[in-house]
Amino acid sequence: MKLKYIVLALCAGQLGLAQAQETAVKEAPAKEAKKEEATPAFEAKTPLEKSALTVMKVIADFPTVLGEIKDEASADMAKGKLDDIIKKLSAEAELIKKQPVPDNATRKALSEKLKPYQQKMEKEMQASMMNLMSMPPELGPKIQEIMMNFGPQMQSIGATMEKYFEPDPVAAKPPVPEEKK
Repeated sequence: MKLKYIVLALCAGQLGLAQAQETAVKEAPAKEAKKEEATPAFEAKTPLEKSALTVMKVIADFPTVLGEIKDEASADMAKGKLDDIIKKLSAEAELIKKQPVPDNATRKALSEKLKPYQQKMEKEMQASMMNLMSMPPELGPKIQEIMMNFGPQMQSIGATMEKYFEPDPVAAKPPVPEEKK
């Protein structure tokens, strides 16, 4: 799954959280997101590839942090950890912006190399969001506040990552032939 979809999932999750908590089955046990150790699917050879792997490793902490939320105290701790994730991602995004934007073929190749990370992240995010939705309703406002702070910042960083790591969808389409008159 592409980075923008992961970012959008984060933002969509924050919108439906309060409603989902109200309707969640209270007897359902909260499932913790399990984070497997991220191992590189490829050896980073370029500065951009190294940045991409750094970004993936930092983002991989997000589901783990969400999975640790059990009560108000752990939600407060999660907020601090998410702030740290944003700081790390922002710093890496600034380093990425100093590099030339790669051509479409390079971005497409990098996107393919990142797919295993993104697919794994998608599964972990789903488990984390389910965990949040099964939290007691009184935690809803606290969790929603955390997500409302995190989501927009992640969208901003996500735009940089998409520009450098994802192929241009317009360039990927074949030209449309003109009609003959």
